[in-house]
Amino acid sequence: MPFLRKVIPHLYLFGLAALVAGMPLWILLISLSQFILAGAWLFDGNIKEKLKSAYSNPVFMVIAGIYIMHIAGLFFTTDFKYAIDDLRVKMPLIILPLVICTMPPLPVNKFNLILKILLLSTLVSTLYSTAVWLGYASVEVRDIRDISVFISHIRLSLIICMCLVIIVYLLRREKKTFARTGLLLLAAWFIVFLFILQSLTGICILLLFSIAAILVSAWKSKQLFLRVFAVLFFASCFVAGINLFDYLFISSVKKTTINETMLLKKTALGNSYVHDLKNYEEENNHPVWINICEQELDSAWNLRSSLKYKGNDLANQPLYSTLIRFLASKNIPRDAAGVNSLSNEEVKAIENGIANIDFMHGSSISIRMKQLAWEYRSYYYSGNPSGHSIMQRFEFWKTGYYIFRKHPITGTGTGDIKNEFALAYNETNSPLTNEFRLRAHNEYLTMFITFGVIGGCYFIFAMLYPWFRLRKKTDLLYTSALVILLLSMVMEDTPESQAGATIMAFFNSFFLFHHYGMRKIN
Repeated sequence: MPFLRKVIPHLYLFGLAALVAGMPLWILLISLSQFILAGAWLFDGNIKEKLKSAYSNPVFMVIAGIYIMHIAGLFFTTDFKYAIDDLRVKMPLIILPLVICTMPPLPVNKFNLILKILLLSTLVSTLYSTAVWLGYASVEVRDIRDISVFISHIRLSLIICMCLVIIVYLLRREKKTFARTGLLLLAAWFIVFLFILQSLTGICILLLFSIAAILVSAWKSKQLFLRVFAVLFFASCFVAGINLFDYLFISSVKKTTINETMLLKKTALGNSYVHDLKNYEEENNHPVWINICEQELDSAWNLRSSLKYKGNDLANQPLYSTLIRFLASKNIPRDAAGVNSLSNEEVKAIENGIANIDFMHGSSISIRMKQLAWEYRSYYYSGNPSGHSIMQRFEFWKTGYYIFRKHPITGTGTGDIKNEFALAYNETNSPLTNEFRLRAHNEYLTMFITFGVIGGCYFIFAMLYPWFRLRKKTDLLYTSALVILLLSMVMEDTPESQAGATIMAFFNSFFLFHHYGMRKIN
């Protein structure tokens, strides 16, 4: 039908636009957009030819193999309910590559339009998140991660990193001063927001990309000065990395010396202090669990705040611990006098879960580094990382490796990984409390656990093969998208949710197959 032939390209374009609009804003739109894309693909006809084209394309077949591997994993699973749900969640891994690979390629102007819609939807998402952060939206925020209300804060940070690459791509093609200025301002805002969001995954990817861009640009230059600069810059980054590692994992666990002169006996009200000399927690190099009079803390705090001393703060942490840590960070005794010396602003900060006076001010990244150092120190001495997002990953990975050793060849199968983790935590007597007993948070490890050594190796091969096969045809967008995905999967199970699977499938297909030359591979 001639009319249908005219409508299909517009329907396909609308489906892609809806998809990128939904990724940072609305999970339901992500699902609806894929139905639209599948409909456009079907109504476009030539199904047999499309399937033949896809089947004869080795790059597509390798990518599709990731989803096919999940189907094969059904032979080794016992929890078919979970397995079927997992297959449903990961449908984008097969649908998007098939549709994008076999539909007619977009003209450059429409391809760029999709990129600009992604920039706009991401801008809207970040602006609304900022409104939440500033208290202009009726959303309860217990943690900075809560400000990302539409999508996981880590998924949002990945989209932002890709948007920054898209801006570089568009700047190379945009000639108008007004448009270029707008793109630069947008890039600046996205960078600022990444630090507001405090997503270490996103910030690390941004820093690595920035360092790589500076080094490559300087080294490609024929000017000796720029090459010398590249060497010095790399050396500076290396030294900074060593210093950061020392701060987080070596200096942070040095024991604080406690001498007799630091231990007080009586409060101003005549009550006795309690000292726990076996607890090595510290704040700003001051021991936390000395000079404590809980009787006075309880009564004095309850006069200053509506949140009870023996309850939780607004970050769902034991308030008594937050208060004691905060007073220790100021190096004042943990008694009634200490509580009464707090300003109203400091009381509010403690209610919000801020446990160190330094966390009330300063840059978000310096605060996050101090928090990480404290979390590692706590984990180092207590052995329990519960509630600490980064430190918990060590326990996730240790438990995941334990499961892999039990099923090294076949893996657990597509549907059993959740049950296997629950069992492994009990078998290894994990210190993690039940609410924090999560999965691997490392997609490579997840693949080895689920599909064994062969499946894990195939997943890595499937991610890298397209780039090596087409490296002479790939561009900034695909290469950057691939690197972002590969880095994200070190600390996250990126495709284990619908949003994550969609982001992975779209980035790995749209930027790979948008060049017509990448479709026909002999």
